[in-house]
This record gives sequence, C-alpha cells and structure tokens, in this order.
Amino acid sequence: MENETAILIVDDIPVNVDVLRKTLAVKGYSISMAPSGEMALKIAPKIKPDLILMDVMMPGMDGFETCRKLKENPVFENTPILFVTGKTETVDIVEAFKSGGADYITKPFRSEEVLARIETHLCLTKTIKKNKSLVEDLKEAILNLESAQQESLAKSQFLGRMSHELHTPLNAIIGFSQLLDMETENPLNESQSENIAEINKAGRHLLNLVGQVLEINRIDSGELKCVPQKVSLSAIIDDAVTSMSDLAKAKCVSFDNLIDKNSDIFVSADPDKIQQIFLNLLDNAVKYNKKGGKVTLSLVEGGPEKVCVAIRDTGDGIPEDNYEKIFDPLYRLESHVKNCIDGVGVGLTVVKKFMAIMRGQVSVESKLGSGTCFTLEFEKWVD
Repeated sequence: MENETAILIVDDIPVNVDVLRKTLAVKGYSISMAPSGEMALKIAPKIKPDLILMDVMMPGMDGFETCRKLKENPVFENTPILFVTGKTETVDIVEAFKSGGADYITKPFRSEEVLARIETHLCLTKTIKKNKSLVEDLKEAILNLESAQQESLAKSQFLGRMSHELHTPLNAIIGFSQLLDMETENPLNESQSENIAEINKAGRHLLNLVGQVLEINRIDSGELKCVPQKVSLSAIIDDAVTSMSDLAKAKCVSFDNLIDKNSDIFVSADPDKIQQIFLNLLDNAVKYNKKGGKVTLSLVEGGPEKVCVAIRDTGDGIPEDNYEKIFDPLYRLESHVKNCIDGVGVGLTVVKKFMAIMRGQVSVESKLGSGTCFTLEFEKWVD
C-alpha cells in the first residue's frame, strides 16, 4: 500500500533504524534515513518530511541540537519531531520539548504505540495546516471584497460562494478536533490537548463569522425575509444576558439588567433575528469593556407605538466621526480603543441590517473614556 506521507528517521544505529522501518512498513510510509544530525540538516530541506523520528544520543550533533537547528527553518515550523530515546528522566523530557519536539517515544519500541503517536501527530499537523489555510482564504476573501465594494452584485456573489465553500471544511475541522480530544486509547498530552482546544475555538469562531457574512449576503441579495411575530422583549433580553454570563465573568464585567423579566412588553420582530441582535451587542459591550466594567440594559423613551432599549457599557468609547463606520463590515476598532479586539467587525453590520428588515432602527452615542450606548427602536406589537 503506497502512502505519500514522508517520514525521516535520524539515528546512527542501524538496528534501531531497521526496527523502525519494519514497524512503519505496514502503513506504507515513504521512509528516508539520516545517520547523523548533520546529515539530517542536509537531507530534510530536500525531502521536506511530514514527520521526523529523531534519536537523542548521536555522535557529533545530538538530537536536541538537531531539532533546534531544524526549527530555525520556517519550512519545519509545523513539522512534528518525535524523539526516540531510552531516557525517561524529567530533565530529558523537558529538554525534548524545549528544543521544539512534539513528543517522544521510549525504547524499547512498542509497535502499536509508535504507530499511534505518529498517526496522532500527522492528523494534528494536517488539521493545523487546514485551519491556517482557511484563515488565509478568509483574509483573501475580505481583501477581494474590499476592492469590489463599489460593485454590490459582485460582492454579494463572492460572499455567498465563499461562505458556502468554507462551511464544509470548517465543520470537518471542528468535528475532527473533537474526535482527537475524545481519544481514550491513545490520549493526547496536555500540550496537544491545548492545541486541539485552540483549533476548535478558532474553527468555531470562523464558522460563526462565515455564518454572519452569509446572513449579510442574503439580506443584501434580498433572499432573507422577515415575518414579524409577537415577541416578549424581556424574555429575549434575559436569555441573551444569561448566554453572555460566562464571557462576562471571564472578562470581569457585570450586567445590570433594569428591565423586569416579568414585564408585559411585546415587540413586532423575528425571534431569531432579535436574539442575534442582542447577542451581538452584548458580546461587543463585554469584549470592549474595561476590567471591572458594567453593561447596563434599560428601557428609554421612544416614539409613538415604539419600544426602545439602551445598552450602555463602560468601555473606552468611540470617536463621533466613526459612528457610521462601525456598522461597516470591514471596519475594525483601531488605536483609539485600548482594549482592541482583533477581528473583522461583522457583528454590528448584522445588527443594523436585521433592525432594518424588521423596520426598526439602531443608533449609537459615545464619549471617549466614558463608554458607548447603543439604542434599539422596535415597533410595539399591537394585538
């Protein structure tokens, strides 16, 4: 069975190399050998292996130094290097990871363990590469969108296509990372579990971003319609505050909901869209707030047959000349915001567009150093 996966074995003892070759033969890997660290530094750039098995004790340059030298080359930044060693002292294990190693295999070899560790790291590396590729694809998509802003139709078609194409691989990455983390027969170590958690978190963030971009596209293209229903405003707000409680706790931000959850206030809205509006605004109010800050929700006076809600935070605020820009999908808070969160700002774009299709309005007032207040105006439900 042929396998395109390339593995480089770095070991000066032929018997060890022979044992590893026979173990790996069942998987059909493409195997190369280097009898020394110096030779490995010459061979690796030529064959670009997917994984390296590195002996620790070798004459001349040892495995730790060889690993450090390889990791200085950007080509091998994400190439897993597994140390093969008879040393099991803590100091040696620590040195293995400090030098850039991903894992270690102890002598004498156990075939099942060797194959399991290799498979785990190959799968993890593929997942990381796919995730990075998706991030680059999304960045490229945003740059392309920026250059085509004046062409509304082109923008709509491009976003729709990219969003749909990104959904499937993103779901695969999220699912695969969960499977790796649930592995019980060959559990991941702490470092690997942390990497998997980051992959899963990034995947979910991108999936949410893609979903919101797709929603914007559907609104702009006229595909997304709104069927107004009788919605309990206090219940929606209470659910949104509850959903954001963990994030608020992590950011040391408190909520002050002045709207009685038992109040009889009903608005004309789409339940899913109004829920997303409050989630997006509360998410921003928490993320851009100060440590120990507060988010206050209250009813404010509005026009006839209107219901208005104010969401006020205690963050750094937004300059007045940027009030309209913050609703642009490509706008990003810059240097005037100390607690700047890296990312593409599509959340407020979704808020404004959802409010528009529900015949509502959103406005913003802010003062640098004192916080920001978003006011939502909904149509009151009339029986």
